[in-house]
Amino acid sequence: MAKLVSQDAQDRTKKAQLIAQHRELMNSWNNAQDVFTRLCRRLHSSLELDQCLAVFLEELRSIMAFNSFCYQHDQDHDSYVYTEGYGGQHNCQYNLALQGQSLGYLTINRRTRFAEEELAVLEQMIGILVFPLRNCWQHRQAWDAALTDSLTHLGNKRALLDALERSSTLSSRHGEPHALLLCDLDHFKQINDCHGHVFGDRVLCEIAHVIRCAIRSSDVAYRYGGEEFAVLLPHTNADDAMIVAERIRVAVEQHAIRHGELVVNVTTSSGVAEYHQQYASTANEFIAQADAALYQAKRDGRNKTCKAIFSQPALALSPVTN
Repeated sequence: MAKLVSQDAQDRTKKAQLIAQHRELMNSWNNAQDVFTRLCRRLHSSLELDQCLAVFLEELRSIMAFNSFCYQHDQDHDSYVYTEGYGGQHNCQYNLALQGQSLGYLTINRRTRFAEEELAVLEQMIGILVFPLRNCWQHRQAWDAALTDSLTHLGNKRALLDALERSSTLSSRHGEPHALLLCDLDHFKQINDCHGHVFGDRVLCEIAHVIRCAIRSSDVAYRYGGEEFAVLLPHTNADDAMIVAERIRVAVEQHAIRHGELVVNVTTSSGVAEYHQQYASTANEFIAQADAALYQAKRDGRNKTCKAIFSQPALALSPVTN
């Protein structure tokens, strides 16, 4: 019995010593100021790509002079570029990859040649960078997947709500207008019933492409749900938004979708609303205003665009017919 007690006490003492050693190592790690340890420590503090690359640049600049830095990566529908500085006829470029996964290209330029010793240090730092960089990309992909409609690759309803909140905040702060367009495919249920849901999905994808092509570069399209799409138009009043809405309506009406020997045409009804803080304190209230205009277009016979007009004390609707 005394032996067991003695062994237990020895085990506890040994574990306490190990914990003390690890605490000492942890303190040493946290206080170390060499560039490699500092870089490794800082890179694990964020999953944002911009922040990760900014940390890498800051630590690289502390030990090496360079004129410009560029990181770029194209993955699926996501094209990302991070640049700083310009110039420099000498460059070193690295194709970054980890466990068979491409992580893009990193290029550093400067006016003088890189010494072998500098390249060795740079490559060691890049070796520290790749694991956190891979984690940032995985985080970005997961976040994008949560905000992207898997069928059309447009932003989904959640992405729209987030964008509306940001736009409303900026509009209230700077007094800039922005508008929302909701458009719904007319009689879409008949397409599914007559031609099947696979063809219905194809119609949604093609219409999403038509909408992308019809809007301006500053506008953003979303799949709001089912056969309903949304377009957020920054720095745009209701009248200008109506022009975009009509362009979408005409483009959809003229787009022919082939199904075997058949040619299927679809039309869309649209509602437009301009943001006014006194009438829409939340994103859902703003959407409801555009939605009311949309359903007025449906009641007016479909294949039409209707604009919400705000006046005290009620909301009026202004139709535009084809």
